[in-house]
Amino acid sequence: MRYLRWSVPLLIGVLAAAGAPVALGAQGNLSQVVDDWEGRYEVARDNYQAAYQEWEYYESRWQQLMEEFGRTQAAEDERRITEILAQLQDLSQERDRAEGALRIRKDEWHDASEGLISALEARIELQVQQMERSPVGSNPDLLAVYNLYSARLDEVESETTTQLGPRRELELPPMPDLQIQPDDTRREVEFKIRNLQSKITVLEDLSSELDGEIAQLEKRQRWERTRDDLYAGVTGFDDVVVPVMPRSGATAAVGDTTAVDLALEPLETRIARLTGLRDSVLERIEQLQQKVEDFQREAERRP
Repeated sequence: MRYLRWSVPLLIGVLAAAGAPVALGAQGNLSQVVDDWEGRYEVARDNYQAAYQEWEYYESRWQQLMEEFGRTQAAEDERRITEILAQLQDLSQERDRAEGALRIRKDEWHDASEGLISALEARIELQVQQMERSPVGSNPDLLAVYNLYSARLDEVESETTTQLGPRRELELPPMPDLQIQPDDTRREVEFKIRNLQSKITVLEDLSSELDGEIAQLEKRQRWERTRDDLYAGVTGFDDVVVPVMPRSGATAAVGDTTAVDLALEPLETRIARLTGLRDSVLERIEQLQQKVEDFQREAERRP
């Protein structure tokens, strides 16, 4: 869930509701918002990487001592065993501290990533609106600016996905194994009903989140169609350059290959995957709602 996504796109809604055109002033304001979030993003990323290196040092040292402890136990070296246990006790405090700091820095990088992504999406949306109103082939510079922000959006999503993984896994929870027992009282059945209803609420929230993700990806599809239409009409297509957003320093991936694969999924694949998940969630909601109704009928018959 992107907790900050609403903030910058809200400006677009206000402008649209007021009937305001996509003016250079609006683009300039959002460009400044993007720049501000770029600064926060770089600080958060650097802080996370520094915290990761510190945690990695203590974790590596911990694993070395654990391996030595195993060998020392096998050799029955009581003096060295006592020394290693003392070292592990001292190290555990630093290791726990480093792990806690890493979790905090990870959340901060997620926050900064979500803010920057929201700002980039808002800036691209304004750019696309201007592209849609421009005569086909009239202004190659519109494409250059679009490509600048679009490339940066892809880069930020790829970097945070591969290094941090998703903030929350979007997946279908297991079906709750709740059954009414012959000796259940009405109060016990009603407790199980509330349990089911709480799970329905969680699923409804997940469905809404998936709807938002799908809508945003479908919006990006519209952006790409607008870009392609403008590309097709630009005279001297070969002169249109795809600029690269400058970045401060390279980073090494920390995440797993699954995260990398998801980050590189085409829009159509991502939409299909999320749509399939949403359909499964809606089906699960119907199943649980039916179960609630069955339990409610049974509760009425219980003392």
